[in-house]
Amino acid sequence: MTQGGILIIGRKSITYHNGRTTKAVPMQPTRMVTWGNVGDEGNRFLLGDESGGLWVVVVSEVNNVVSGIHVENLGDTCVPSKVAYLDNGVAFVGGAYGDSQLIKLGEERDQETGSYLQVLEEYTSIGPVVDFTLVDLDRRGQRQVVTASGSGRDGSLRVVRNGVGIVEEAEVEMPGIKGMWNLRKSFASPYDSYLVQSYINETRVLEITEDEMEEASIEGFDADATTLFAMTTETEHMVQITESKVNLVSCSTSSLVHSYASKSKIIVASGNPSGQMLIAMGGGNVQYLKVEGDKVVEIASSTLPQEVSCIDLNPTDDEVASDDQSQDAMTDSPPSTSSATPSIIAVVGLWNDNTVRVLSLESPNLAVRLSVNLGGDTQARSAMTVKMEGKTMLLIGLGDGQLITHELLIPEKSTDPVTTTNRKKVSLGTQPIGLSTFSSGNGSKCVFASSDRPTVVYSSSKKISFSNVNFSGEVNYVCPFNCELFPDCLALATENSLTIGTIDDIQKLHIQTFKLGEGPLKIAHHQETRTFAVCVEGKDPITAEGEDLDTGYSVAFLDDSTFDEFYRHKLEPFEVTLSLGIVKLRNQELVNIDAGEDDMEEDESGVGTYIAVGTAIAHPDEDEATEGRILIFKIIKNENKTTASLVTEKPTRGGVYSLCEVHEKLVAGINSRITLFQFRNIHGISELSHEATHHGHILACYMKSSGDLAIVGDLMRSISIMKFSKEPGTGKIIEVARDYNANWMTDVAMLDEQIFLGAEMSSNLFTLKRNEKSNIPEERTRLQVWGEYHLGQMVNKLER
Repeated sequence: MTQGGILIIGRKSITYHNGRTTKAVPMQPTRMVTWGNVGDEGNRFLLGDESGGLWVVVVSEVNNVVSGIHVENLGDTCVPSKVAYLDNGVAFVGGAYGDSQLIKLGEERDQETGSYLQVLEEYTSIGPVVDFTLVDLDRRGQRQVVTASGSGRDGSLRVVRNGVGIVEEAEVEMPGIKGMWNLRKSFASPYDSYLVQSYINETRVLEITEDEMEEASIEGFDADATTLFAMTTETEHMVQITESKVNLVSCSTSSLVHSYASKSKIIVASGNPSGQMLIAMGGGNVQYLKVEGDKVVEIASSTLPQEVSCIDLNPTDDEVASDDQSQDAMTDSPPSTSSATPSIIAVVGLWNDNTVRVLSLESPNLAVRLSVNLGGDTQARSAMTVKMEGKTMLLIGLGDGQLITHELLIPEKSTDPVTTTNRKKVSLGTQPIGLSTFSSGNGSKCVFASSDRPTVVYSSSKKISFSNVNFSGEVNYVCPFNCELFPDCLALATENSLTIGTIDDIQKLHIQTFKLGEGPLKIAHHQETRTFAVCVEGKDPITAEGEDLDTGYSVAFLDDSTFDEFYRHKLEPFEVTLSLGIVKLRNQELVNIDAGEDDMEEDESGVGTYIAVGTAIAHPDEDEATEGRILIFKIIKNENKTTASLVTEKPTRGGVYSLCEVHEKLVAGINSRITLFQFRNIHGISELSHEATHHGHILACYMKSSGDLAIVGDLMRSISIMKFSKEPGTGKIIEVARDYNANWMTDVAMLDEQIFLGAEMSSNLFTLKRNEKSNIPEERTRLQVWGEYHLGQMVNKLER
């Protein structure tokens, strides 16, 4: 502006003033929290308000004199902490309580939304994390972090998983797949053309043609037989190994050029693009075959002492030479090259003696160069050699979901024994493991371990690491599938479907967002009924725009699979939630409880799992709450509906800042007191009965329990340890130890009954140790500082 001046942003109007001229314009009531210039002229501005609205302000001039102010609401974004206009109608909005956004300012309003704004990209942020819980959402033994994040309209629940994500490109219902292999029409082709699937007594082929994937047939393949192995070789052949023969098919004509009949039924088979094949038949008979010209010829054979369970024929000389498959270890597509590296060894797993043998392919009788004892009584169901960061690794997948890794040392002289080192054994799941290699985004070799808990095995800084795959369902078979329609993908077969997808970066946090539209305060998970309880704050009335919005606090109950809300309990006026917990409570007087068959009832001992909520009545004229309530909910499930029911409520003289359970009784931190309640049900009426109280705190803000002990985090007086009497019907609370330092606590945790962890307001963590065996009484009651750590960020929640 040529005249200069200032803009005064109020809640209901915007005023321009330069000492001589004053212009004002009214607007909808709101509070602006940030602003940014649009261009260099100094007369256009973007404003962001506290509810996520984005506004434009234009100061008009006529003959170098300000003639008016134009204000218009452009639409809704995230609640901003900063707005920056970039160029060409693009602006960045930094989120104050959630994700940030890159937006495009349009010239016309959208007819459906009435907004000028188009979101180009969102940048995920889980902060601020108000609360969180650890939940095994997939019921696969791997817990995820579910956070209560953000505030106001940007409030959300975030599921944070550490592992590898699968981005699904296509999915089709195809039940009963027993094996998969990728084939190319030419060995030198950069893309796969066929995806072969094996079933009981039949083989099917999917072909990629331009932009479609459809069922096809390969003339030389036996479609009425189960395929045990398939590959494309450097001799420009496609190979199909069935239970009775080895079919050699021309890549150019798809016709059968040779069929090698086995002497008996083939059980397992493997091969590599150089044309090498190893087949195992009954009685431990093993044959080494090779493609020579247009024929399959036998090179060597041997009889092993036991039946063969798995075979691998991956070359070990060159890390990128070939990526071939065994029956259980289907590997990556061959590189676009005219030659493939042959293997000098084969890995064979045996059924009954729990060993894996390394055979020499350079020996006429397939001499055993190494025998690896697996230990235990579980057989190898898959085995693989793979080169990772210059090391040749031997991976063995067991039938009980465990994986054994060795570093394989292969001497240059073929008659010298092969040795192993650095043996490790890890549990990946509970079902048999299949192994398949693929290349990550940076070109390094990785192994996909398919099981009920699929895992990616990779090498980082010369160490073998494991990363869970975030894929719903049990993966039975995997093979790489790099085609023009789906480049750099994996094909994954589950019990009922075939999924084609790309794999995300290794070692990446994957975040799912479930928007609430209101600010979450506390979250807890009820495992038995698969329910989340979330305490939420009401919407700001200034955003109501005439709507009848609830502005009070409430407790929402959500299904943990869909995150859909199925019940909400609204609190009283001026009532706020302070604490939330899942507690097991025992009914000491269980008499005539009238409950439906599908209700979440107590067991035979009278113990039930409930959701406890602590509140405070925050009257405007009180500095400290003098009233509050404890609410006890139970989840009721039946075939058609899930809901929650308020079992009982207990008025308290103060705010309920913390809740936990000890000896199947409820413990509450009410202002400066620790109070023990017994849950009773007398003639169908449930109630919380007072048993004991302990005084001596400023505010008992945080509490965790283990056994008969509870750790209490005070507002100002650090940490104290309480012990509760086990005698039924006699409530007694004794302080057994205390930290006498002054710490303003933000949360506490019990590492065990002797070591305790605390987080305090100055962004520090510290550990305390209890010395209960000391002969000096003072030392037994004093918690000793065991460790101190400056974290640099304030901690809201600690959870084991």
